[in-house]
Amino acid sequence: MSGAIVLDERMRSRIDFSDSCWLWTGNKGKDGYGRFYVGPRSSPSPQRMAHRAVYEAVIGPLSDDDTLHHSCHVRLCVNPDHLLVMTRSEHARLHPDNARTNWERLRARTHCSRGHALTPENTRLKPHYGRTMRTCRVCQRENQLVAQRIYRARKREEKASFLERSE
Repeated sequence: MSGAIVLDERMRSRIDFSDSCWLWTGNKGKDGYGRFYVGPRSSPSPQRMAHRAVYEAVIGPLSDDDTLHHSCHVRLCVNPDHLLVMTRSEHARLHPDNARTNWERLRARTHCSRGHALTPENTRLKPHYGRTMRTCRVCQRENQLVAQRIYRARKREEKASFLERSE
């Protein structure tokens, strides 16, 4: 594809055109996909997926509902010829193993983020948007104690400040 001509210099300098896959050499996220700053960093969402930014620069705009599938299965590839536009549900059908929802991942956890075992004795179940959410009782108690200490310290400061003003 000769569409690389329309890429601006910032974008172009971050792409390795040496193979059929145009590999992104710029910023990369933890998920393995390239990232590109399209506006000032102070804007609400300055960072875009690199393959989306290149696709839109070469082919044209995408809607927010569109998902790009890498037909080459290379996450750093930004070649528009290797990117297929599809819906999220179509993309999820192509990758059933990766389509696990956040709720499924949370349900499969055996330990909380602080390392406490999520046993029936240490787990509190609470409704959350029509589903049941598990929380660690130890962490919940620790958080309550910290919040209590902060609240009491703030009250002491307010009382001291009030007494100073009244003298």
